[in-house]
Amino acid sequence: MAVAQSVIVDTGLGHWRPAFEQTAYKIVLGVNATAVKAVMAAVEAQLGARGIGAQLICCGVGDWRYLDVASTAAGKWSAMAHVRRRLGAVGVGDFAPAQTLVAGDSGNDIAMFAGGDERGVVVGNAQAELLDWLAAERAATGGTVDGRVVHADGKCAAGILEGLRRLRMV
Repeated sequence: MAVAQSVIVDTGLGHWRPAFEQTAYKIVLGVNATAVKAVMAAVEAQLGARGIGAQLICCGVGDWRYLDVASTAAGKWSAMAHVRRRLGAVGVGDFAPAQTLVAGDSGNDIAMFAGGDERGVVVGNAQAELLDWLAAERAATGGTVDGRVVHADGKCAAGILEGLRRLRMV
């Protein structure tokens, strides 16, 4: 909390989001869009200097972005893996990562795509943070993202359906 206060709020680069958005598992701030990368780097550096592990999750459009500071064990990929394990434990099925589809449109979805071997669809209306991640992954993998993530033209549900077809999951 002190790091967020000093790096983000006291500098005027951001503000605390309302109390109902804060939980025992994450803090949520609003950060000026022009300062997001610098703020994230500064927060990571200060947390690291204190020996605090955290993941920073950024998403949103317009002049302000949401910045979640959460446990390294939190996030959408961890939640998805938990659901997959629970479904297997109750006899619904054993879902391997390659049999699991993730779909997303914003920066808060990056962890699902980056976390494992799941196949994924970045929908046509995706926000800049996710598109930037996808471009970096394509550059690192020679354009393929291991053949497991597609960028659909379709928006929202239409993009997910397009991705299912392109990944030959239906």
